[in-house]
Amino acid sequence: NRKYRLGAAFLHFAQVREATLPLASVVTPLLDALTETTGETAHASHCSATASGSALITIGVRESTKATRVHMDPSEPLPLHATASGLVYLAYGPDGAVDDAIGAGLTAHTRHTITSAGKLRKAIADIRRAGCAVAGQSFEDEVTGIAMPFFDQSGTAVGALAVATPSSRMTAELKDLILSELHRAALTATRGIGGVPHPDFLKAHAGKLAA
Repeated sequence: NRKYRLGAAFLHFAQVREATLPLASVVTPLLDALTETTGETAHASHCSATASGSALITIGVRESTKATRVHMDPSEPLPLHATASGLVYLAYGPDGAVDDAIGAGLTAHTRHTITSAGKLRKAIADIRRAGCAVAGQSFEDEVTGIAMPFFDQSGTAVGALAVATPSSRMTAELKDLILSELHRAALTATRGIGGVPHPDFLKAHAGKLAA
């Protein structure tokens, strides 16, 4: 209702946060490169204690310049069970993250959203083996997202980089390109924040071109 708004002190806290754990400065050039290379919308997200274990917050977006493109509202939380970013975070995130997400409720956003605890656990296991998450129309109709995590110093996922495209434009060639570029970007982001990739992530991508 616009009776409340963020004050100027928020800018100070944001500057302190960026100085101690640089995220924006790390992910911004990576998002620029992802969008330029793939031609699709790229975004980065990060875990948030205020999201009650059920969502990620968006920390950067670079939209495609194509007439038909995926638009992202940076203020909209990304449900962990319904988005590629959320699913890949759950696959490599802290212990208990999956249980917390299930406890928060698996709300259906489309008819493709995972709403069963058993199906979610199976999907998470598959994603951990694959090293990436592909979510087709599970959060928004006609949108396909592909995501990979970035990690902190303990090798635990703290966020994700993703590319979103209209489902009708997704091809095998585009998917391969997105996966290759995301792999490179995820490793770069991890190094940029002083992190190390989880061994299972490295195993899933063994033999692929490293950054």
